[in-house]
Amino acid sequence: MNKLILGFLVFSTSAFSQIHSPLENLYFQYHMDTAGKSSQVIVSESFDDLERFTDLNVNTRLLDPFFVIDADKPKTISLKAAAKVHYEALYNPIVSTYSINKYDIHQKGIGFCFGRAMFVNIYLGMANIARANIKKVFVVGPMDNGAWAWHVSTIVESRNKRGQEIWLAIDPIMDGVMDVGNWYKNLLKRSDDGKLRLYIAESGKFGVTPSRYDQEAIEDGFYNNYFNDMLTWFEENDVSKNLNDL
Repeated sequence: MNKLILGFLVFSTSAFSQIHSPLENLYFQYHMDTAGKSSQVIVSESFDDLERFTDLNVNTRLLDPFFVIDADKPKTISLKAAAKVHYEALYNPIVSTYSINKYDIHQKGIGFCFGRAMFVNIYLGMANIARANIKKVFVVGPMDNGAWAWHVSTIVESRNKRGQEIWLAIDPIMDGVMDVGNWYKNLLKRSDDGKLRLYIAESGKFGVTPSRYDQEAIEDGFYNNYFNDMLTWFEENDVSKNLNDL
């Protein structure tokens, strides 16, 4: 595997207030946050957490020496550029939802939402978006009649028409790019009990359990070379200038 790309992934793993770290267990957090609460309270608290996250100045991360080298990179992305990344993930030969059966050969229901989120994360970073301004958003709770227990998307900072900060979810299972609040509302429609809880995490968080991008996770045989093939695709396709004029 390309060591430079692995370095990029590991680079995005520290955390601070309102943002969950890669090694936190969001299942455990979910059970603490939802015990004895109604769906209305859980949804309200999720939106409260999202508002607090949006109020953060993630660029204070630039004081962290790991992020100083991104200081001069763009810190926000346009809706048009985000739509470009959404399209690339939707039709990429490795991570497209149309390619799942190629990697989930035993029909175990892997889903690979975390793989598509990883692809978007790498794409944005390789296209020179400041990594402090790229995060993940998780939802935890039963969905689609128990078929899924969680879902994840990469998110990136943007600005609306009034110049206000928003965060865009680039999730290929959605019809298009949307702000995180609307992304959450869409997934609530698929919740089995209405108790879907939202969490913001560092972009280097691999899955809902304690996990981060490392050699062992990437090369796990369970994924049938999915991640190695993805990283090979990035080695063979330069995306560094793809968002320059968008």
